Amino acid sequence: MALRLPSPSPTLGPAQDEDLPCSARGALASGEIGAYRALFDRAAAIEDRDARYQAFSRLVREGLSACASFPAKRLPAAFAAVAAGALQALEDEPREPLLLNWAGVAMYELWALDGATALFGAAHRLDPELANLAGNLEALRRRRAQLGGRPMPALAPESPALARHAKKLAARAQPATGMRISLCMIVRDEQEMLPRCLSTVAPFVEEIVIVDTGSKDATIEIARCFGAQLIEREWTGSFAEARNVSFDAATGDWLLYLDADEALMGEDGPALRALAARTWREAFMLREINYTGASERTSAVGSDALRMVRNRPQYRFRGALHEQIAWSLPTHIPERIEATGIRIEHFGYLDPVRESRGKSERNAELLDAEADDGQQGPFLHYNRGCELHAAGEPEQAIDEFERASQLIEQDPEQARRRWAPTLAIRHVRALRDAQRHQEAAELAESALARFPDFTDLLFEQARSLASLGDHRQALRLCERCIEMGDAGSPYTASAGCGSHLPRMLIAELLLGEGQAQRHAAAIASVAAGASSARQGAARQAPEPIAAIAGQTELLARLLAAGQDAEAMLSGRQDAEAVLQAWLEGSREAAEALAPLLEALLAIHEFNAFERLLPLLEAGARSVRDRRELLARMYLRQGFLASAAEEWMAVCADSPDARAWIGLAKVAQRQQMPEQALDFAQAALACEPENDEARQLVCAQG
Repeated sequence: MALRLPSPSPTLGPAQDEDLPCSARGALASGEIGAYRALFDRAAAIEDRDARYQAFSRLVREGLSACASFPAKRLPAAFAAVAAGALQALEDEPREPLLLNWAGVAMYELWALDGATALFGAAHRLDPELANLAGNLEALRRRRAQLGGRPMPALAPESPALARHAKKLAARAQPATGMRISLCMIVRDEQEMLPRCLSTVAPFVEEIVIVDTGSKDATIEIARCFGAQLIEREWTGSFAEARNVSFDAATGDWLLYLDADEALMGEDGPALRALAARTWREAFMLREINYTGASERTSAVGSDALRMVRNRPQYRFRGALHEQIAWSLPTHIPERIEATGIRIEHFGYLDPVRESRGKSERNAELLDAEADDGQQGPFLHYNRGCELHAAGEPEQAIDEFERASQLIEQDPEQARRRWAPTLAIRHVRALRDAQRHQEAAELAESALARFPDFTDLLFEQARSLASLGDHRQALRLCERCIEMGDAGSPYTASAGCGSHLPRMLIAELLLGEGQAQRHAAAIASVAAGASSARQGAARQAPEPIAAIAGQTELLARLLAAGQDAEAMLSGRQDAEAVLQAWLEGSREAAEALAPLLEALLAIHEFNAFERLLPLLEAGARSVRDRRELLARMYLRQGFLASAAEEWMAVCADSPDARAWIGLAKVAQRQQMPEQALDFAQAALACEPENDEARQLVCAQG
């Protein structure tokens, strides 16, 4: 067969007529083309929409596969039967790229090139990235060139009618228009987080439905400022129940669900909006960037997360904590679920957020309640382990991870769950945090046999070996991490495990061994690696994490280390001179100065910060922009008086909305609501259309 086919759906859904594929193989093996063709009528009678689609898909695939063994004289009749069946499958809903492509293959083999052109074109119009479609289009182009405009006689009597039918169906296969997206949320006491979330998403959805479970702050007023449909409901102890209330109230064609501590990456909004036209999907996974540690500049973990589903009554959540919806989706049909690169930032795992909200205690209580209800599956133990580890109890977390792993071994189906590799890496990290480095290294080695392209496992193995004193092997594994690069979908991967993090470990190991020349080279490698990672990492984590982290952390440590570390840098005697040369050599490096300064603030290296601060004045920033940069930096790191001083200096000279907003945030952080309201209103007086100022007024009003 000249053309390549995408892989079929590998498993059968529970409602599908499982006899159809077997019957198709039997009919085709015996050459009973009429019997094969009649099976499509049986498929059409299946009531369940997803089961019907999968039955059609399997029949078409079986037919195309069987054609490879048909005698030449019977091939036209076989391909005509496949084409007719595929077109029948498309009759009710022609916006199915996979079926359009397969139907195009059958028409191509019949040399009905006009029909094939229409079908391939329709598939490309809907899904340009469909597997093997580009190659099929190229093969079609070559065949047309081979004919040189000469007509090709019909290989089967049905070919002309099939081609006409194909062109009519292809013309109907247009991206859907007018599809509405509803944002569904559940909140309580989210006045700090909610404005950021809604401001990033609201422009790209038609409806906002918010279920409030008992807020005592300004959350409800903020939601109303964004035009949300508000449902006030008592908290029942179940996240699934609250989420389902929001779904029940939504009227959009698609349901996007986010938490208040999440935000859509600004430039990805149009891409999110475009997903609504892809009606052959039932759900989309977005790329979630989970910030961890003290601030969003510390570290980040990327993972694919279901966040958008079709509005169908059967798609609902279950589970009191870490509620799940995948169980209700047609996950047995891979083409129904799409992993996108659209990014959402998640701030809820940051240490200050978890501590301020008592998340660990609340989550532990909910998980214990689920256990008391008899739910003892591996996912429960996995979640309990995650909560215990986050709460600083690695030994108890290890017990839960081990129990989850044991249950997975007893059920091979569980081993294929998307969270299985995440269980492995969290187990390894818990062992490392418990100082059980040998066990961590061994577990990482074992897990790599199952997940060989999961760079995070290799990096954690390198860290464990380094702690055990096996620096040579640790260095070798770091080099392998760099060769592999950061792990992508479907893994929950930490940004930098395939780039700047192993380079930093290399530098630290060489520094410990006193290898000055190699250490200097490693520093250069960190900078080069971070720079080269910038473009690729943009889909994994924001720029401050992936592109600057190497320079920031390593140079901050060197500056804090004193004269010995400074002298190691190519024989220079002061770190400021090294940094100055570095800044002058690259405009990108100059942009990295701000996060470097903030890193010094974060580790309370105030002397180094003050020595480097004058270098900021050498940059291209205006005095106003430098004050804004410093004020925001101070605010993020909790130096409220310094932040206020910078913004007050702006207001004394030439006040603007940004400065008043900054002062409002300082007042808000200092629990001074009246002053915060005054500053926010001053910002609105400067810029009446400023959304951030309006949100602050709502929050304080």
